[in-house]
Amino acid sequence: MLDIKKLRKEMGLSQLDFARLMGVSRQTVVNYENGLPIPASRISFIEKMKDDFAGAAKKRKPEAEILPGFDEYSDAGFSKSGNHFLEHSSGQLIMSVPLVESYAYAGYPAGWNDPEYLEELPRHSITVEKHHKGVYRSFRVRGDSMDNDRRNAICAGDIVSGRRIERQYWQSKLHLHKYKYYVIVQEDGIIVKWIYDHDVEAGIVYCRSLNPDKELYPDFELPLSDILELYNIVSVDRKFAF
Repeated sequence: MLDIKKLRKEMGLSQLDFARLMGVSRQTVVNYENGLPIPASRISFIEKMKDDFAGAAKKRKPEAEILPGFDEYSDAGFSKSGNHFLEHSSGQLIMSVPLVESYAYAGYPAGWNDPEYLEELPRHSITVEKHHKGVYRSFRVRGDSMDNDRRNAICAGDIVSGRRIERQYWQSKLHLHKYKYYVIVQEDGIIVKWIYDHDVEAGIVYCRSLNPDKELYPDFELPLSDILELYNIVSVDRKFAF
């Protein structure tokens, strides 16, 4: 059983700082510490955060010099776009962003621009090298359309994190040489795809699945006018099965 109070104190965080990192109110943290059941999505986020802290400490110090706790992290605040940062004394940053779980795929397209809806989402943390100012989101992948049984596969249960490409930039060629994989938010749902071409004049992107079964997952073209949000994927956290 996860002991939130013990974990928070080991990290050297106040209830308010811990709440900010999780994207919840301080009262919610108080409730968790008093025995309120913690949703599975938040447990996975907390475990990931704990692992990130532990990994950073090991990189910074030899094994024998590691001290218990994570009190060398400080709250580095929020960006205007809602990214929350914790900074290690070594300069390493942890960024937490809203996480869209697979069960929220149907509701997210209606709430993607609603601050109250976004505040209720769980959060996911990734290690970054600087304070990013753009809008970032994480999405839990569902389905096997991007699973080709290779190292570049994006599998069901993985969490992908991406930076939103604002609509005004869709009028220029997407940087497909740098970013191949995208999260595409439409009114009828969310998909993860390889965008392999972009016709700027026609306003069309050409999408492909990594799954080699082209009868089940054929290539297709998608008008940009049908897209609500477009995220280029910058991080994939793999869900391992044991």
